[in-house]
Amino acid sequence: MADEEYIPLAHELGIQHCYRAPSLNTNASFIQALCELTLDQLENKSDNPAEFSSFPELIAAQASR
Repeated sequence: MADEEYIPLAHELGIQHCYRAPSLNTNASFIQALCELTLDQLENKSDNPAEFSSFPELIAAQASR
C-alpha cells in the first residue's frame, strides 16, 4: 500500500490528524549536498561514514545559491 493511501484509511478508522510529511527527496540542494558528500567520502576513502561533519555547511551553501 502506498503511503498516500494510508491517510484515507486513517480517516476511515477515525484518525483525523494523519498527514504526509514533506520530504527532501527531490530538493536540488539536498541532492547536490548528497553528491558532494559521496564524492568527498569516495575521494578520502573514509572508513567512518559518521564523518559527515560538513553536511550542515553543504546544505546551507546549496540553499543560498
